[in-house]
Amino acid sequence: MKKFDVIIIGNGVSAITCASYLSKRMRSVALFLVDKGTKVEKYSRVLKDSEGHQYHFTVPYHEFGGLEKEELLSFYLNRLGIKEKFKVIPNQETVVVKRSQRILSRPNDFKGFRLYLVRHYPKSRDDIHRFFRDLQKHYENFKEQKQNFLRGEPYTITSLQAAWGTKNLKTVLTSYFNQPDLMREFGFMQHSIGLDFEDINAYFYFIRWFNVFMEKSYYIQNTYDELNKLLLPKNENLTLIQTAEFKAIEVENDEVKRLVTSKGSYEADYFCINAHPRDFINDYLKEGKGLITKRVDSMFKEKVRLFKKRIAYIGLDIDCEKIGIRKTRYMFEGASEDKVRLLNLMNYNRINLNASPKGKGALLVEFLEQPEVDLEEALIRTLKRYFKDIDKHIAVIEISDATDYAGSYDYAKDQQAMSLTKRFNFERYHYVNVWKNTFFIGSYTRPESGITGLIQMGIDIGEGIEQDLESHVRESAGITPDVLMNIVIHQYLPGVMEEPKTLVFDIAKNAYTLTLNDEVHVRRGRTDIYNAKFKTTIEGLYDIAVNCKSLDEALKNNLFELEGDVKPEVFYEAFSFGKPVKSIIYPKIKPFGSVMFYSLMIIWTVFSILAFNVPLYIAGSVLAGLHIVKLIGQTIVIRKVISLDSFLTGISLIIAVLFWLNLLPWFEIWMYWGMLGIVLLVYKLMQIDFTNMYLKYDYEAKFAYSKFFKSMMRGLSTLWVSAILIVGLGHYILQETYQSIMLYLVLIMMYLTYKYPAIYIQSMIKKGGE
Repeated sequence: MKKFDVIIIGNGVSAITCASYLSKRMRSVALFLVDKGTKVEKYSRVLKDSEGHQYHFTVPYHEFGGLEKEELLSFYLNRLGIKEKFKVIPNQETVVVKRSQRILSRPNDFKGFRLYLVRHYPKSRDDIHRFFRDLQKHYENFKEQKQNFLRGEPYTITSLQAAWGTKNLKTVLTSYFNQPDLMREFGFMQHSIGLDFEDINAYFYFIRWFNVFMEKSYYIQNTYDELNKLLLPKNENLTLIQTAEFKAIEVENDEVKRLVTSKGSYEADYFCINAHPRDFINDYLKEGKGLITKRVDSMFKEKVRLFKKRIAYIGLDIDCEKIGIRKTRYMFEGASEDKVRLLNLMNYNRINLNASPKGKGALLVEFLEQPEVDLEEALIRTLKRYFKDIDKHIAVIEISDATDYAGSYDYAKDQQAMSLTKRFNFERYHYVNVWKNTFFIGSYTRPESGITGLIQMGIDIGEGIEQDLESHVRESAGITPDVLMNIVIHQYLPGVMEEPKTLVFDIAKNAYTLTLNDEVHVRRGRTDIYNAKFKTTIEGLYDIAVNCKSLDEALKNNLFELEGDVKPEVFYEAFSFGKPVKSIIYPKIKPFGSVMFYSLMIIWTVFSILAFNVPLYIAGSVLAGLHIVKLIGQTIVIRKVISLDSFLTGISLIIAVLFWLNLLPWFEIWMYWGMLGIVLLVYKLMQIDFTNMYLKYDYEAKFAYSKFFKSMMRGLSTLWVSAILIVGLGHYILQETYQSIMLYLVLIMMYLTYKYPAIYIQSMIKKGGE
């Protein structure tokens, strides 16, 4: 059985993007491709006419935007690392064909569309400006919150979700405008044209605007094959699995545990499935199907109006311009007499110069299927209404299978009863979380947002999984990037370097610049000038620095990536990575070390308080009793007898007996605290740090026995010895009336013990840089 961090099923855009994003963050990802290779064959076509001429429909016809530096999609694509590899041409206008066959050319950007509306609907000028001002504010907030989320910084629900997340597009538009013709202009958008506004979720609809429409719009000229190669580069962390027949999924405790295929079983912490949950559950869930189906039905409502969309690929024997098709895209308002409902027509030669032989044309037409009609004949007849003689020049035509075409408002209706907190979770894609660790993704979840929305969705879900994986790392041990960097410094540095070196450590989203000279200097942040960059996850560096993985193991398991002029072998040798730490391996236990340590301090304090208020023989008996209970308790819990506890228990028994025999009439509390201080001082002189004797039980053995941990405990033990001696001296100086004041120093030290590791680490990491 093979184990991965994430298993992703399907090769839709969102699935591929999610797989690429996570693998580039050094997560082990298995991507099960449902088609041959990485080709998305249902979108790609090559047609051949009767004379052998070929027409290539291999370039995406969807609008693409957000490639400008400050735009939202540019930020997403930079996170994915593929922006500069896109070949694009500007998409400056959309031609709208009215029912009257009147043709209007409309700018294809935010500012241009606003001016277009003001020019054509001057009576609504103020309303138009008010709407676009509000939308601009929503965009800026949406961009800020999404960027914060991807950076791992604090973020909250977007104003777009808070204001319009529960509304359909008609409700939003009627709150601004009262002219039906003006509102219909918002329907001439790809992925929503032809749909009723009541069925379009405003939140998903405007996500597409934010990704495509705010500055400039483009068409991608990369073929589908090239696009998939950009999204799926060679990556050692990404495993592509093809031709595996799915047999079942196994669910335990509301989590998918494994996927059973014809090639074996696969386990993962998270699953992403590019399929509709109803279909996938019916096919592969063997147990508990009825209960989970009810959950799915409550999450994914059936569509009230569901259309069937088809795509016609047409090759012409003449140039498109000769039959009046001079623009790139035409969108149709539709007429009642049309036998098929045209949505949009693409002059495919304008976005792919190699689509057809020279002197010929290629068209791509999207339309809604009408029942009981001859589709090809009805489509050609409808096209002829708008483009005369087109029927005489069709050399070849192929019509795709029907696909579902609908808005997603029904998926979001339940938000109306949600609190803002639940709607925040909705924005985090919990509405596709059928099981705790499983996301169902695909175009059906947010169809209005188009291909750019799918890319954004894939990255968002990938980042959510990445953050969840990070948050689960060694939580009980308090492992953070700062802690790991200090382990590196204390455990392995300074290494053997012939000359000063500057190294950059990228640990998840955290960056550290480490300079090696006669001394080691580290600061938070990165530098652009370095000898080597060491990139890893929190788990990866933990395995290297704490679990002491050898170089061969680290390379085999892809625990790190290294850039610069330092080879992995030299890097490991210089830092002594992989050198085992000699330590006792304890059985797995709960972190009771701090409890045992604090209870010792509480026992001492309780005795001092009782000694002021009750006879000494009673206080001594309580002291001995508490020590005995503590000794027995920790022997049962951590199965380890600590020498200091045994020694102090013996002393407390002697003190109690002497009190009962009234042989210590001269006893003063300051002598007790002084005696404790001397005992702890003797331990320190013997190089035994008593704080380490307890607190090491809160951590894994290799971490607790690292030089870093021991160095930290030495400092803490020194502080405790000083504090206890001060308390004893203070009791002697202040005498009985004010002796209790000194006990507050013990309480302060208990608080400091809790905070000391963080203070120690922060003092070693100089804040600065990014």
